[in-house]
Amino acid sequence: QKKASIDQAPVQVEEISKEAEKAEQKEKKDKATKKSEESITVKKASKRSKRFRRVEKITAEDRLNKGVIYLGHIPYGFREEEIKKFFEQFGTVTRVKLARSKKTARPKGYGFIEFESLEVAAVAAETVDKRFMFDRQLVCHLVEDDKIHKDLFKNSGRKWKFVPYQKINSKNVNSEKDDLKKYRKVKRLLQAEGEKREKIQDFFNTIGKENTFEFPGYKAIVDKAIEEAA
Repeated sequence: QKKASIDQAPVQVEEISKEAEKAEQKEKKDKATKKSEESITVKKASKRSKRFRRVEKITAEDRLNKGVIYLGHIPYGFREEEIKKFFEQFGTVTRVKLARSKKTARPKGYGFIEFESLEVAAVAAETVDKRFMFDRQLVCHLVEDDKIHKDLFKNSGRKWKFVPYQKINSKNVNSEKDDLKKYRKVKRLLQAEGEKREKIQDFFNTIGKENTFEFPGYKAIVDKAIEEAA
């Protein structure tokens, strides 16, 4: 019995050694995973810090300055008035600029909001960023002073009127079609009238008399219209 236990001892030692090796490998793997996660977190934090000026880093001097934030992925129908009302829950909003098409006045889906306080702008940006609104994830961050163009808020107070270009173009096309129809109709009438004049002339030629049958017809009307237009 003692001999059997002695024979089993090397096997048990080997098993313990394997288990210890597995545990060591698992520990190394866990450490590597943790390190990788920490690295990703640091990278994300670094990236985020570039986009946002943290509230605690804003100085007393900064508090006297106005803050501008960028807002992207704006849902359709969320316009200047609605944007201003929404962001006024954070503080005083001085100006709102929603990017629009110069041709149709349709919103492009992004804009800029100016706050009276830079601190308030920073809080608003951090709070709203990545929030969902009407199934759209908003993108919101502070705009650095050197990135703010002097004409950024140009026409921000303008009342935009939607221009139905599709309807206008459709009307123009239909108008062109109508003009073409009129032209073809007049052309047919003049052609028919010309054939009629030829038949009358042939008749007078047959009887050997001078053609005394003259009528103004459509040709006179068209000639008069052309003369007046010139």
